[in-house]
Amino acid sequence: MAAVARVRKSSMHNALEGLALTATLQSFPTFAAAAFLLKLVGITTWSAIPASPSSSSSSRSPMRCLQ
Repeated sequence: MAAVARVRKSSMHNALEGLALTATLQSFPTFAAAAFLLKLVGITTWSAIPASPSSSSSSRSPMRCLQ
């Protein structure tokens, strides 16, 4: 059986770790719900510029949308 090393953590380290874990675990359901709704609606790309394999990189400029 492997030996478990015991390391004392400061209260500041514990608080920071708790805050990070809480924020991550509480925000995940929101992100998953948003991704699921976007999938239901049928949005498959986040870009406003349609991607096509034949277009050159200069024609996919963001300024092209404003013209």
